[in-house]
Amino acid sequence: MINNKQPTRDEHGFTLVELLVVLTILSLLTGLVTVQAISYLESSKISTTKSQIANIATALDLYILDAGKYPTEDQGLTILIEAPTDSTSPWNGPYLASKTVPKDPWGSDYVYKITGRSFQLMSLGADKVPGGEDDDADIVSR
Repeated sequence: MINNKQPTRDEHGFTLVELLVVLTILSLLTGLVTVQAISYLESSKISTTKSQIANIATALDLYILDAGKYPTEDQGLTILIEAPTDSTSPWNGPYLASKTVPKDPWGSDYVYKITGRSFQLMSLGADKVPGGEDDDADIVSR
């Protein structure tokens, strides 16, 4: 026997309005999660940069104990991992655990400057140019 009975309201699927409401809610939640994830990503890059700068600064402090002075700007940070070609500088390195000088999380080299009897290490941040605000701000040691 064939059932010709029309389905009642309870037996139908979701209405278009119900589906649109659910899709809207899911879209809003996805947007909120994405914004928060991007914020955490930038915050972790800044933390990583500060940590790397501290590690390089420690390596420079170890270097000065051996050489009696900080490397020149021309020698740069490479001297922390490679012995200088001239034998006049005492070198007991490498002073960094890695085989290369690390780059900042945005893929740029750290800027190394001699400032009197000390030094300054700097990452130019996300925009890779001096200055900036928020995520583009420079991150500077000492």
